[in-house]
Amino acid sequence: MLRHGALLEFEKEADLPEVKALAARTWEFADFVVHALGVKTWPGRYDARIAFHRNCHNRGTDSEAAALTLLGSIAGATVVPFGEQEQCCGFGGTFSVAFPHVSSSMGTLKLEHIRAAQPDVLVSGDMSCLMHMGGLAQKAGQPVKTQHLAQVMRDALKNGGLLR
Repeated sequence: MLRHGALLEFEKEADLPEVKALAARTWEFADFVVHALGVKTWPGRYDARIAFHRNCHNRGTDSEAAALTLLGSIAGATVVPFGEQEQCCGFGGTFSVAFPHVSSSMGTLKLEHIRAAQPDVLVSGDMSCLMHMGGLAQKAGQPVKTQHLAQVMRDALKNGGLLR
């Protein structure tokens, strides 16, 4: 949002140059690791079938591809496809407050598609999405393990004996 949304929010403000400067040095995690640091393979091991949720605020960026590059490089990790992967989970910040029934329905539908792929873990670069879908799954009595991409990367290092 800082790279894209903030520029729209401040386009007629006097401090737009400062906002642009902040946006230029702001990165999403996976995008930073792959494109700024040049890391394309991640060491360690993570034995799991992973359903990767593509969060809406990263649409039109290189962040999704970067996350999939990292996940695909981890020994033992398999990213599994599922139906309607591009669909929103329904959380969307204030959207879930303004339209709670629509938000819940969208998240529940997304979870149905994810469950059909039988992953071991649902991974995303967006904690809000994971909180939303994890909460819906818990409420339905069908908990789903969720992890942020950074947690998977940390666990891969631990499982590979590279991190204590």
